[in-house]
Amino acid sequence: MNLPNEFDTESNLFIGLFDAMPFSVYVADVTTHELIFINKKLRERISSSANQKCYKAIYQLHSPCINCPINKLIDRDGLPTGETLISELFNDVDDHWYQLQDKCICWPDGKVAKYSIGVDITKQKQAQNLLAEAHAELALKAKALKTISITDPLTQLFNRLKMDEVLEYETSRANRYAGNLSVILLDLDKFKLVNDTFGHLVGDKVLCETATILQNSVRKQDYVARWGGEEFVVVCPETNLDETLLVAEKIRLALCQNTFTEVKLVTGSLGVASYIPNESVNALMTNADKALYQAKDNGRNRVCKAF
Repeated sequence: MNLPNEFDTESNLFIGLFDAMPFSVYVADVTTHELIFINKKLRERISSSANQKCYKAIYQLHSPCINCPINKLIDRDGLPTGETLISELFNDVDDHWYQLQDKCICWPDGKVAKYSIGVDITKQKQAQNLLAEAHAELALKAKALKTISITDPLTQLFNRLKMDEVLEYETSRANRYAGNLSVILLDLDKFKLVNDTFGHLVGDKVLCETATILQNSVRKQDYVARWGGEEFVVVCPETNLDETLLVAEKIRLALCQNTFTEVKLVTGSLGVASYIPNESVNALMTNADKALYQAKDNGRNRVCKAF
């Protein structure tokens, strides 16, 4: 159809404008989805001509795109709303990401048309993905480093650094809410003899088996750590002295009833102390230590409490 001169001139202005753009541009009839125009940049990507369906020519689909924005860009009378929609879309045909700018206009021949400007953002997306992967990797490494910093490398229990942090937090909480807090200090009996007789590798196995026994003997709310050497500590929040003595006795029995690798029998002495309001962490642990040595002085393989 031959357009009147004014329409032809106006069409040429649109075509000239779109052809000058360094981005892919197509114009389609909003009613039929037929292509009215494809600019030079897009013609380099696809071999298509006017009157083809835009979804077929651009995306190789057999029906309109699920995310087609036409209905959002025209009013109830089928006229352009004047709104511009910006979105991102991955095109499976060429495996590229595009930022799309869609708008409906009145084409010079009287048709209501939608133009779509597609900016290739594949490199930006790849950079974003690499950045996201780098952030994720850093987060994982930071988490791993944090775990390493608070974990005893042999037994995989908390280390003393972490337990110092736990004790400061729990004593502060016990003071604030007038709650109970108790600790158990465990020392394996005659452990030097184990190392001297069986060697340090066997001694390490005993420490690891002890760690497992402790984890299986305490409650979910309790904290377990290797305090140093053959000493272990259990922090029991919201637990009074009598309740903690029961936990300690359970640990003692589990130890002496276990058949350790090569060594067979290993026992432990345990000291139990409860937190006194406003006392220091050092005072609490000193009381537990005194109770522990009382257990050793009384023959080992027993639980004693601080007075």
